[in-house]
Amino acid sequence: MIRRIALSVLLLLGSAAAQFTTVSGTVTDPNGVPYAYGTIAATLISSGSPTLNGLAYTPPTQPVGLNSAGSFLMQLADNTVLLPGGSQWKFLVCSGIGTIQPAGGTGPVCFTAGPLTISGASQSITSSLVAVALALSAGGGINGGSLGLDNGITVPNGLTYTRSGGFNLIPSPAANGQLTLFGLTSGSCPLSVQSTGGVLNLCGSNASITPAGALTVVSCIGCPTVNFPLNAPNANVDYGFTANANFGIGYNNPAKGGILYLNSNGTNPLYGISGTNGFEINNGWPICWDNGTVSLGTPDVGLSRTSPTVLALGQCGAAGDETGLAIRSASICRITADVSLTVNTANPFCQWSLPAVAKSWAWRCDIIWSLTAGTGTNNFSLGVNASQTPTAATNAAASIWTTQTGTMTQGVVALSASGAVNVLTSPTYTPAATLEQAKANGDVLASGTAGTFAITATAAGTTATAAIKAGSTCEIQ
Repeated sequence: MIRRIALSVLLLLGSAAAQFTTVSGTVTDPNGVPYAYGTIAATLISSGSPTLNGLAYTPPTQPVGLNSAGSFLMQLADNTVLLPGGSQWKFLVCSGIGTIQPAGGTGPVCFTAGPLTISGASQSITSSLVAVALALSAGGGINGGSLGLDNGITVPNGLTYTRSGGFNLIPSPAANGQLTLFGLTSGSCPLSVQSTGGVLNLCGSNASITPAGALTVVSCIGCPTVNFPLNAPNANVDYGFTANANFGIGYNNPAKGGILYLNSNGTNPLYGISGTNGFEINNGWPICWDNGTVSLGTPDVGLSRTSPTVLALGQCGAAGDETGLAIRSASICRITADVSLTVNTANPFCQWSLPAVAKSWAWRCDIIWSLTAGTGTNNFSLGVNASQTPTAATNAAASIWTTQTGTMTQGVVALSASGAVNVLTSPTYTPAATLEQAKANGDVLASGTAGTFAITATAAGTTATAAIKAGSTCEIQ
């Protein structure tokens, strides 16, 4: 009998233990400061009067204290065992006697976490509490403690703060790596960084450079300047950046129209003005290219001004030198391999994409052609094909030679429509292995719609073996 009673008692104790959860946690604020000696209270949220194993359950009414690290333990009924189902726990945390007082913190604070579902033998709710914890200190924590800055602090590693002087990080020696956040008094500098080369200041209009040659940045909300002076800054630079009078780059003040200088030997070879003149290059100074890659090499080709409206292409530095080769561009069509012609078809052999600009374009061609075999009535003709209708009529001219002894046919035709237009057709031609020549030129008044313009060739006959030969060229400009 005694054994049965003992066994029944053990079963009841085990069942009761399974109905409760050991809840633990540590409460710290966003700066890592613990809610030392504060309190945490749990409130049950239930849709009805709670019962536990058929018996009425009274939730705890007294808060649990936090230790010096902000940690706690408490026993709460398992939400999965409580009836009615779906209950949860809500937690109220308040700071206590460990609160940082308003001199360096926020004073006493309370916050709530949850509702949370508590179940199992044990459960930590640290993450849920820390996620919503309010800050206890006005500043950051140091090594888990709090730092009040109103009255100043000095730390042996070189960190100092005074309310009037600001925040300083001064490793030894003080001349290397000094970081200063000055106070907010009138005329003070909000940020200064000191290094061996000098001082970097963000000081509103109170910029300084120490020593000469160091880099100074002036940048703040409401400040009118962003300056990068090196060595002897230009006193006239009110906005932008400048450099030594003999080298580098400078941007002048708005009173001078916003001039960008690339100075050399006390002169101004290159500058741009934000007015009606656009970007200007000083008279007598060429635009040069050199043979270097990363660093400067030996100047070679350049553009120079020989007189108003005249540019010379040649050796850099030699004004008026015109020994340079002409500029290569896509406006020149170079036939480097024979272009076979499909019989009785206007074959485009040179074509350009014209921009969406209403503009007059001049074109010309020097052509080598051949018609080496064929049947029926054979001949050769030249034409053009504009994808857009010209804005007005112009003319095109062509000359076709059919012998190498000067036999030639000429013709002129109006260009006023889009699509294929035949400019000139040769007389009947007897196929031969001879290479013949032809020329064509004209203007086209392109519309404001982008399109193509092509030069075409046609070999007529029942059959025809014909080609535009390598060495032919056309250009448009």
